[in-house]
Amino acid sequence: MTGELVITHLYPGQKPLIRYRTGDMVRAQVLNTGQWHIIPIGRVRDTLIINGSTHCAYDIEATLLENLKGCLDYHILVEAVAGADQLSVTLELESSSATLNNLQFIASSMAEKLNTRVRIAVGSTDAVTGTAAMVSWKAARLHDKRQGSDNQERETALKIATWRA
Repeated sequence: MTGELVITHLYPGQKPLIRYRTGDMVRAQVLNTGQWHIIPIGRVRDTLIINGSTHCAYDIEATLLENLKGCLDYHILVEAVAGADQLSVTLELESSSATLNNLQFIASSMAEKLNTRVRIAVGSTDAVTGTAAMVSWKAARLHDKRQGSDNQERETALKIATWRA
């Protein structure tokens, strides 16, 4: 199961009185022993709907990085192209760390797992990717240019990245 971690007080025969929404996305699995195994996979606000399917930040990043060596930084641009969502990924890589064939394989793998078109290019990212701890993964790593997208957190990240003391 995947969803938001919500903590509540449960007492036998009583209704829950207090629920605390943590804002954390988790993946939970019941083990053979009956215990729960819970893996944090990001924040609720870092989910992204791509072509009608919801994806967590963890899954998007894992899909990109699972076969990529020497990645120093990355940025993802989301656009609607011909009525479908498309991801354009810019990678900063260690010199000669990835071949063109490997990048094409990664793009194909991402496209299959995320059900969208994916383009990957090697280039420079901007200072906003370094602000993730101050804002969110989504604001720092993702620019959603689709109509109606809320980029308020990204705008905050841009202000942080360009602020001078």
